[in-house]
Amino acid sequence: KKKNFHPKEIFNNQKYIIIFILFIFTHFVFVKIYYNELFDKSEIVNLIYLLLLTIIYCHYRNIIIINFKKIIFFYLIIFVGYSIFEDSQYYNLGQCNVDLFLIDMVRKYFQVDLTNSIYLENSHLAIMSVGVFFSSIYILVQDKKINILFLLLFLTEVLVVLNNLSTTYFVCYFITQIFLLFFFLRKINIKFWIFTILLLSINSYLFFSDKNCTVKVTDFKVKEVLEENLEQNETNLTTLIYKRSVIIALNTLKNRSLGWGIDGMDNATNDLMSNYNTNPECDPSSVGYEDKITKDGICNDPNSFDRNGERKKFSTWTIKLLNTKDGLSNIFKMFTEFGIFTFIILFYFIKYIRNIQNINPYNLFIIVLFVTMCIRGVGYFNGGFIFCLLEFMYYKKFSNEFEFKKN
Repeated sequence: KKKNFHPKEIFNNQKYIIIFILFIFTHFVFVKIYYNELFDKSEIVNLIYLLLLTIIYCHYRNIIIINFKKIIFFYLIIFVGYSIFEDSQYYNLGQCNVDLFLIDMVRKYFQVDLTNSIYLENSHLAIMSVGVFFSSIYILVQDKKINILFLLLFLTEVLVVLNNLSTTYFVCYFITQIFLLFFFLRKINIKFWIFTILLLSINSYLFFSDKNCTVKVTDFKVKEVLEENLEQNETNLTTLIYKRSVIIALNTLKNRSLGWGIDGMDNATNDLMSNYNTNPECDPSSVGYEDKITKDGICNDPNSFDRNGERKKFSTWTIKLLNTKDGLSNIFKMFTEFGIFTFIILFYFIKYIRNIQNINPYNLFIIVLFVTMCIRGVGYFNGGFIFCLLEFMYYKKFSNEFEFKKN
């Protein structure tokens, strides 16, 4: 409106966010030049997208806070509506498949399949639902007069999540609950803790009663990570990808501490997997494997040896293709792409938490979403993770002035 294109005006005087964005751009260019790598078009597009989202956030962040309860309410209406009436998704899709008797009763008497709504995977449903759960419970216990429709929508969402279980939901809810107890035990009403811990108890019962859920946790072996062992054996594919992401992050901190640059997770993945033989015909578990190896027990695949002439470790070929961009976890993605600079982001996260005097549903959602997506993330842009990072850098002085003028 002012037609002022000064950087401070464009970013709404958010000096820390300007520094943050300049760092990301500079880091990206420096890493590419320093390691003599090519600039990919998709990476440039993502940087432009990041710039646009940042500008939008700087100007509309306060409006989001003021209307956050309405946003949650609107989200629940869409979510529940799609879960009940949308038939394109599948009921109880995923490895965790325990059914509550209440769910069976709803299906039997009301002829309703509570699907995973707008989400394609139960894990994606879990990522967003954990934050919505904690924020919604906080809204319900803080409001003097309970909105009955909001309560019904929230309870329906709980049923939907329990009807479409995933290991992601159990693990993220548990870790987030412990995290919030550690930092906000005395800052939040006791009613909030009663309801959240009650829900945690239900989650724990369902989780530990189903081996299909626990296997993704029990299959993770620290020793195999240290040995960089990515053989599938009896390990499920999800756990294998987690192991791959941990190995990549550790190798980055050790050998390339400056990181791979934003959106460089796939390059780091390809670099690691070049040390493994991923030819499916050389899989020891494949049919006729004995006929494909030499007398010395070496697979005939000419790519079985690395540049030093040593035989490569074997890994299932699918692990080379899946989740190369996000690595299933944003914390490992950040360490891979930004190296030691990730500790600065974590510092601002802790600083953000410690500076909160009166927590509100928006603060709670940002904190829970950040922790959740560090455990099981799908990149910086999906799920609004980038908004969490920008929130940590946001200069609160302007927020207070905005709220004062509104009042």
